[in-house]
Amino acid sequence: MLLPQSPRTLAANDACGGCNTGVCVEPTTDTSLTSSTPSSISSSSTTLGTKPSCDCRSTGYVGEHCTIPCSLPCRHGGKCIPPTRIDEYTQEETCACAKAVVDGNPYAGIQCEYGATQSCMTLGSESKHSFCTNGGECVEIVGDNEEHVPCACSEGYTGDKCEYLVGNVPSSYANSTATAAASAAAMEQQQKSESVQSHQSVIFFSIIVAMGAMILLVILGMIVRSYTRNREAKRQEREARRATEDFSMVPMRENDDADDEEDGII
Repeated sequence: MLLPQSPRTLAANDACGGCNTGVCVEPTTDTSLTSSTPSSISSSSTTLGTKPSCDCRSTGYVGEHCTIPCSLPCRHGGKCIPPTRIDEYTQEETCACAKAVVDGNPYAGIQCEYGATQSCMTLGSESKHSFCTNGGECVEIVGDNEEHVPCACSEGYTGDKCEYLVGNVPSSYANSTATAAASAAAMEQQQKSESVQSHQSVIFFSIIVAMGAMILLVILGMIVRSYTRNREAKRQEREARRATEDFSMVPMRENDDADDEEDGII
């Protein structure tokens, strides 16, 4: 369903510096256009501001002077993004749906065609960036400054907000999803590698500690053995000295007795 377009006040074409196939219009200060009739401020319209600007609606062009080809019919105030190179052979136009909001209800999809069926924002949040379409279920409720968590989609739908039909997914989204999956796999592999390295470091450290403890025990054993040997050697030395002293004292007493006997005979 097409939304009614708001009245526009035309300006002199020279005031915009040329608008190709579009028209030059005076700026508007009607902020209600951003919510009640956002289609009037689509990607092809630059009517908000402080000076005249080009309105490129329905021309198949976007840009300041309606000179950039972009024919994808973005709805509900979505913005047509000119063709971007997806790969060597593919270029693709897309719709940016960040400002696709009608009566407070955000939209998403290839053409911003699907309205939110469930909000994933906390109560009182001003942002409307987290929601699900086509009956999808919120996986997590987030705040204004938190990233949207991809929805759990009903059968037949896919996408972060369930905004795409299965089999009809834009190449840009498929590539970004593949890139994200590859990044996640690379991060998981890196974490596994770091875990293995950490485990190896623990084992290596344990081996070093064990070897250090063994060396310390060997050194302590050598010290104790040396101390024991020295102590035993000193004990044996004392006993030998004592035995020598005892032995040397016995002959001296026998000699004295013999001398006494000789003195008596005389």
